[in-house]
Amino acid sequence: DWVAAGAEALEPIAAEIRTRVLASYVVQADDTPLTVLDSQKPGGSKRGFMWAYLGDGSWVAYDYRPTRAASGPCAFLGLREGWVQADAAGAFDPLFGLGRAKEAGCWSHARRYFVEALETDRRAALAIAWIGQLFEVERAAAGRAAEERLALRQERSRPVVEELGRWIAETSKTTPPKSPLGKALYYAAHQWTPLTRFLEDGRLELHNNACERALRRIAV
Repeated sequence: DWVAAGAEALEPIAAEIRTRVLASYVVQADDTPLTVLDSQKPGGSKRGFMWAYLGDGSWVAYDYRPTRAASGPCAFLGLREGWVQADAAGAFDPLFGLGRAKEAGCWSHARRYFVEALETDRRAALAIAWIGQLFEVERAAAGRAAEERLALRQERSRPVVEELGRWIAETSKTTPPKSPLGKALYYAAHQWTPLTRFLEDGRLELHNNACERALRRIAV
């Protein structure tokens, strides 16, 4: 009851945070499962999902949903127009299908697939090295204005992205699609447009890591 009373008292602040998130230029989104008490379920608990929406790297709104269905992102972001940066989970497809949200991808997720493929195919190291160069550019651009960051990306990141894109296209021809490397190549190829959006706008991040970090609070 004390927790419920505290939550009720804080609701006006949470509502203002949600307003600021929805008004942000870029919203990053991700989710994590959590255990929810439910006396009607075997064991007294069930699985729920907490969604995090991070606005311009400053404001985080948390939105609980009983499932990981697309109804969650659609309900929270469906009327908002602008950038949404996410990890290509299927739950976001209906949101982007509405046409209001413009999708930006996450290079950390793309890199993760290649890291997993490294044990079975050393060719994955090439992709990891190229992606590492993209992260190096971002470190060099840290603290710069959006226009300066975009200019640096055009100069240093675009050639790397183009080279990586050619390698993905060629390597896909000789890689079994169900192999770990094949899955990594498939993810990158089918997310290529969202993944390269950071070359269009200096206010976009290279990855969705900040939103993932916001979800650590749930785990803790």
